Amino acid sequence: MSIDLISSNHCQEFIQDFSNTKNSLKIITPYLSFISIKKLLLNISKDVQIELITRFNREDFISGASNLEALKLLNKRNVRMEAVKNLHTKLYLFDTKIAITGSANLTENGLLNNIELSLLIKNEKKLNVAFQHYFDNAFSSANNFAITGEKISLEKEMVERMIQERKDKNIDSKNTYQWGADISTGADISTTDTIDIVQSQVKEREQAKSKNSQTTYWLKFDGTGSELKDPNLPFDKTKLADGQVVENFGKKKHPSGIKKGDVLYLTPLSKNDNDNSHTPFIVGKAISDGFDKNNVVTDADINREGYKWMEKWPYYIKIHNVQLIKENISEGASLNQLLSILKNNFYSSTKGKNLSLPDLKKCHLQKSHIRITAEAAQYIDSLLGFK
Repeated sequence: MSIDLISSNHCQEFIQDFSNTKNSLKIITPYLSFISIKKLLLNISKDVQIELITRFNREDFISGASNLEALKLLNKRNVRMEAVKNLHTKLYLFDTKIAITGSANLTENGLLNNIELSLLIKNEKKLNVAFQHYFDNAFSSANNFAITGEKISLEKEMVERMIQERKDKNIDSKNTYQWGADISTGADISTTDTIDIVQSQVKEREQAKSKNSQTTYWLKFDGTGSELKDPNLPFDKTKLADGQVVENFGKKKHPSGIKKGDVLYLTPLSKNDNDNSHTPFIVGKAISDGFDKNNVVTDADINREGYKWMEKWPYYIKIHNVQLIKENISEGASLNQLLSILKNNFYSSTKGKNLSLPDLKKCHLQKSHIRITAEAAQYIDSLLGFK
């Protein structure tokens, strides 16, 4: 049994402990670098099960503080990874006998360049049990925020786009998007008071929850299964004869639940060019003026060229502050991909449930609109650059 300080040679100690690990490795680190992860993976047996908790903040990837290629490398190694917001803890558990906790991240700076200080704890049963308990509870609390290959690929596209936009437009403002579990400091995730996975942000979270509770978010579908929108064309806003921009609804599907101020994500039903499968794409965002039973199209609206379809979709909601992607429909956010990332946290009706992905993909069928969570709305905004 021993507790020692590591004030230098973090890299040497980590390589040695990685090499000696036989069964499991559990890691909590806010930042990772590709070189450090590659070097450490070369020194660990392929039979070792690895689990990771880390941050997933866009600005970290843009600035280079953390690295998506490192996550991609870990994903190829079948490492189970979960994302947590406001993460600051650094904890490394080698089997159930050795623990390292301190200031060092899994980066070149953390292991080689910076002045870091960590505790190396060996065969201290009581402490190691507490560390294992801490990690396992934090990992399970974040189980709806798995970092998958699809999630990494989508984020890489966004980061590359943001970097290019900053170069083109000379933008220096930071991107505030962060994705991950929001673990309350009040949660019982540790048996000790010496480690805190997130700093207290209770007031900020409550304010965010209050704001989100006042706004409802919807996907509004355009088209039908037999009348798909061409994925290789841009999405056109629907207007009445007087020029008012609207979203239409069928005779049997009055949108009475959509209130003034609700957010509608414009989602044409289209198809995937790769396999010709039916795929809704989110291409726009608008603010609703709310449902009014008197909002019914007139003959003047229907008799225009190309608007005969309004006879079947006579009810409408006026919308404003419309934002659309500039590209074709197929460049929008694929609903199927979003469901594979956010899973049961995407729809309000499935949050807290455990539906399979095939069942989630059926939730929107035969619907003109469906409610989504604030988390899903935030993710869509970040992905498509909506305000």
